[in-house]
Amino acid sequence: MSDLATSAVIASQSQTQASMATAMLKMGQQQDQAVVNMLSQAVEAGKAQAAAPAGMGSRVDLRV
Repeated sequence: MSDLATSAVIASQSQTQASMATAMLKMGQQQDQAVVNMLSQAVEAGKAQAAAPAGMGSRVDLRV
């Protein structure tokens, strides 16, 4: 193989590796964002459930 062809093959492999690394980083970021969204939804759901309904006490007397 000539030096020019070898250089072209190496450049192509490097470009492929860079593209794959970028794709994996993007997928990782999307997965992280999905976890953040899920946790945010859980927090919001917890806030909605945290409020005591009308007529129900919000404190418990534990004195015995």
